Amino acid sequence: MKLTPRNAQVIDLGSATVLPGLIDCHTHLMLREPEGPNSYVLNLVTKSEAFRALEGAADARVTLEAGFTTVRDVENEGSWYADVALRDAINQGLVEGPRMQVATRGIAAVGQYNPFGVSPDLRAFPTGAQMVSGVEDVRRAVREQIGYEADLIKLYADWRNPTLTVEEMRVAVEEAHKAGRKVAAHATTPEGIRNAVTAGVDSIEHGHQADRQGLELMKAKGVYLLPTRGGRGVCQGPDGQGWSRGEEISGRPAAGGTASKGAWVEKLQTAPTRPGPNCMGEMPTNWWR
Repeated sequence: MKLTPRNAQVIDLGSATVLPGLIDCHTHLMLREPEGPNSYVLNLVTKSEAFRALEGAADARVTLEAGFTTVRDVENEGSWYADVALRDAINQGLVEGPRMQVATRGIAAVGQYNPFGVSPDLRAFPTGAQMVSGVEDVRRAVREQIGYEADLIKLYADWRNPTLTVEEMRVAVEEAHKAGRKVAAHATTPEGIRNAVTAGVDSIEHGHQADRQGLELMKAKGVYLLPTRGGRGVCQGPDGQGWSRGEEISGRPAAGGTASKGAWVEKLQTAPTRPGPNCMGEMPTNWWR
């Protein structure tokens, strides 16, 4: 108490324990998908950016009340720059929420991120990330996002397979680091992880299939791993096939999978869980992004 300022108010909480503010390094506060099939597409086509921002404000309040005072929000899933507006509104005291580091739109290879299965006739259909093809496309996207006040850059190094090339990611890292921004890479496949680390990213998000070579490369280059391992995040069939988003809840295996619902429940019961908006009821399927 000797270090307590003279005019400070002392509150006696008795036997209560005070928990310091928690930090969640992988959130998607702007994403609230409706229930049912094609939920991601419906989210893109039925909600305005203003409404998405209000949803984000609601999620930010819930996150703060859960004890998280800082979040690193790694891509806003098609709400353009609404996460920047939410961050600034929180900083100005207009709404309640944690301090936010925002990645804005995210950057993915053309045709390699949500939404999938959209008719090619719908040429201006909204997407869940900024789609790029080629080094200069990537450079322009990074510069644009930094210009609109992104705190960090999010790349999709793979999806089911490696997507962005080492050269494309390397120029993203170059532009981001030049502006004092870090680069996070969604990477789950061994090759995608190696490509991202070789390109110079600062963190690997998920990294579920990381092999020894990839992990040793990460260690050598000082790259952080954000494993995002929640209950649903560890559920795979015995043949290694993952669960698709709708199938996570029902317990059915993804195409080619043979796991039973019992195996899914057993994994869920024994899986380590991570608190925060990625594993809470507000956004129950975000772990994989």
